[in-house]
Amino acid sequence: MIRKKTVEFIKNLNLLNINYKLIHITGTNGKGSVANYIANSLFALNKNVGKFSSPHVLEENERISFNSKNITNEELSIYKEKLKKEEENFKIELEYFEKFFVLSLMYFRDKNPDYVVMEVGIGAKDDITNIIDKKELTVFTKIGVDHEATLGSTVEEVAENKSYLMREGTFSVSYFQKKSVEYILTKKSNNEIEFLKKEDFTFLEDGFLYKGIYFNGKYPIYKPYNIGLSILALEKLGFEVNSKVINAINKSYLPGRFQIFRKKSTIIVDGAHNEEALLSLFKNFDRKVYLIYQSRFDKNVEDVLEKLEKKTKMITITEIDDVKGHEFKKYNHINNLKEAIDFNLKMADKEDIILITGSLYLAGSAIRVLEE
Repeated sequence: MIRKKTVEFIKNLNLLNINYKLIHITGTNGKGSVANYIANSLFALNKNVGKFSSPHVLEENERISFNSKNITNEELSIYKEKLKKEEENFKIELEYFEKFFVLSLMYFRDKNPDYVVMEVGIGAKDDITNIIDKKELTVFTKIGVDHEATLGSTVEEVAENKSYLMREGTFSVSYFQKKSVEYILTKKSNNEIEFLKKEDFTFLEDGFLYKGIYFNGKYPIYKPYNIGLSILALEKLGFEVNSKVINAINKSYLPGRFQIFRKKSTIIVDGAHNEEALLSLFKNFDRKVYLIYQSRFDKNVEDVLEKLEKKTKMITITEIDDVKGHEFKKYNHINNLKEAIDFNLKMADKEDIILITGSLYLAGSAIRVLEE
């Protein structure tokens, strides 16, 4: 829930009187990637661009960026100190996500960007980022079931919650969705929405085309559609997609998104954190993989793991920073992540793939281990 006192605090700091154009993004999967593509593209088009996203994978600085560079440690420390004093004066203690949202608003006010690309935390209806009413464009990535206790147990309930991101008079773009979801979003937007179309994509051996725009390379299955949604957003903002945009998208990078490490066997780290993302992730493999998995308690994953058994050689359940998650007796349990990785490397052959997935938190931990 949005805390009334937090809203009063933000208003007291006059942080809602924004001068930049806000691109607000919600969805279940792909928010971080789409936000990154849009922000980097706008910067390539000579616009000053802020970006607020969550969660971070390796360091807190990832949550706030300006012109494709994360806020520095020194800057973050200065703004944290400023915010701490304001909290003390107002007699409020912000929650973690609230704190970084306010830090981003303070930072962007000083940086004076042309655009800010902002991800919600969870959903939209009760998300603190949604207290900003002045929006240039709202963007909906793929919507599925996640955070059931907060957003609902059906995709329609989730879509209804996320539809609250819209504002009258503000256009929206969306990933192609289930028909019932598209109906909800269309009705809420008063038809001021355009959906990504599968027929605008042509897949080639060496890449893909979106509306005739060529992207060279081998991409994870979900990535071309996220790129297409980002281009659709840029078009609705009035920009032409040129070589600068294509280059910016191709160079865009986020840790923990199908990140490949070459060890004795190939290790892939991905932050897939719900059923739809996991099933989509496995479509990228033409062979059985070794799976190292961990997820938080609010995820209903037992059925998903059973579906994935046929696509795995072995499943190992591990922990994230000593925080226990799901435990299933039928699978291997190695609590220490480094030991879990070493064990799988020992079992796997050179041509095998070891997949580490389940959450962005696990992805971050895995990256730190693998980069040691």
